[in-house]
Amino acid sequence: MIGVSSTVARAAAVLRTHVARTWIAWVFGVAFAALSLDASYVTGRGAYWQAQLGDAAKGEIGWFYYARDAWRFPLFDIETYHYPEHGNVMLSDSLPLFALPAKVVYKLAYAPSERPPIYTGLWVALCLVLQAVFASRLLRALRIDDVASHVAGIAIFCYLPIVMLRFGQAALMAQFLILFALEGYVRAKRDGLSRTEWVAQCALPPLVLLVHPYLALMCGALVATTILDQWRERRLDLRGVAVRFASIAAIALVLMFVGGFFSAAQSDFGDYGLYSLNLLSPWVPFPETLAGRWLGTTLPIIPGTNQWEGGAYLGAGVLVLCVLALPALANWRANLARHAVLFAVLVAVLVFAVSHRVGIGPYEVFDVPLPDALLHMASQFRGSGRFVWVAVYALIAALVVAVAGRYSKHARWLLIAAAVLEIADVWPMQSGVRGASASAAPSTIDRAAWTRLIDAHERIFQFPSFECGGIFGRDVPGTKFREQEIDWIAAERNKPTNSAYLARFTKDCDRERIDALRDSGEHGVLRLYRSTDEIGELLHRNGIDFDRCGYLDDVVVCSLDVDLAALSASRRACVADFAVSL
Repeated sequence: MIGVSSTVARAAAVLRTHVARTWIAWVFGVAFAALSLDASYVTGRGAYWQAQLGDAAKGEIGWFYYARDAWRFPLFDIETYHYPEHGNVMLSDSLPLFALPAKVVYKLAYAPSERPPIYTGLWVALCLVLQAVFASRLLRALRIDDVASHVAGIAIFCYLPIVMLRFGQAALMAQFLILFALEGYVRAKRDGLSRTEWVAQCALPPLVLLVHPYLALMCGALVATTILDQWRERRLDLRGVAVRFASIAAIALVLMFVGGFFSAAQSDFGDYGLYSLNLLSPWVPFPETLAGRWLGTTLPIIPGTNQWEGGAYLGAGVLVLCVLALPALANWRANLARHAVLFAVLVAVLVFAVSHRVGIGPYEVFDVPLPDALLHMASQFRGSGRFVWVAVYALIAALVVAVAGRYSKHARWLLIAAAVLEIADVWPMQSGVRGASASAAPSTIDRAAWTRLIDAHERIFQFPSFECGGIFGRDVPGTKFREQEIDWIAAERNKPTNSAYLARFTKDCDRERIDALRDSGEHGVLRLYRSTDEIGELLHRNGIDFDRCGYLDDVVVCSLDVDLAALSASRRACVADFAVSL
């Protein structure tokens, strides 16, 4: 009886500890989200959501059209956005996981004239909360049992610069999914996985396709690592390996077919290496961090590339942990042998992240030519630098374990000190994110004038569309993304448009050019033209009637339904110059 009582007491103590840490994680996560985001951002009603640009606008514009469009198959297709090719929620980064149920709610509870509610703020807040929750789960699997050390570990995982860097790209804020995949590896390594845990791990990569394909591949790499490692340790036979990989592939193929992923992602940019990982990136502070402000650093980038996508600064606290964990390298052979599969996968992921264009700061060390077929295959995931996240999270898990094991008497205080340093370093980034979440993007167009014009027409035709060059940028004021200010107004009013900023370009630019010259006499269409001599000459040569055109915010606008004489004389003069100075 004494033995039974002792066992029950130990089980009760373990349960109490588990419940306490779970509550600590949730409380920390809620506080983390509250400190990072303005409440009006989370509700989708604040100034931030009045209008946006770039990736933040892309997702909402796609959602506005998807919510009001009829139900179609594939489920995520959008007919009114990016016509005649059609758009897709997967390509507009509108978070299909939320978009589908949100469309059901919109169809049942809202009038078609109402703007669809914005769920992105709630999603981002949930991601920040779950970052703490899944960090706690991983730490429990790693047996970081001391409460203070556990909380310090949660703080380190939450206050990573790579988390704050992704504000504005809502789907990529779901980095807690990587933590979940890592937890699966750790639990399998230590105790094996139950049937339920295996189901969860194998369902993770395909289901994450409904969040973001990059995260799906990252989670897929870690789940594959778990499967292969369990086979290596003879806990799985070949049949078990085959069943698990087959189930992942089957679920993924079904989701991709039903969602329209195959038809949506038929093209690539052929620019693998442009958005890669710079070898100095993990060690150079982001300019927005405290260390970056003190040191005056800039992002290490090869000139002419967009290596900010591979931004991977670890933070001051993690850098300290790297130093503290150096003595653990004495056991590197044993650790390498034990985690050989994980190490091999992490090396492969890092090689892909760095790409064939290897850079150290502003210097391109070498550029390895790739066969066209391999280049285009790799370009399906052109933002290769993001894949460093897998290695970053695995590294931090290893560092926490190494410090906890090496400095058993002082580990608690060392981890707390590292957490404080990490929070202090990232605090300016967090404050910046909170400020941005409460602010509207500055407008560069006359929103009232564009609203009146768009309301007076049934649809919009833009030449050239975003994918074919766009109406802004280069020798027209503003960047190419300035167009999204107009697209936002059109999306709010559910006016079909041929132009879209999507993750993959599918526009037939030759057909668009023909349409621009052929259908200029159609009523109900607001036509927008790029205000350059080249476009003006093309249109003038093909008999476009500029008497029905005006000039607004550096765009030539034409309509058979609205008298554009109300535009100022100076604007009308610009149209005249556009038409006859050729």
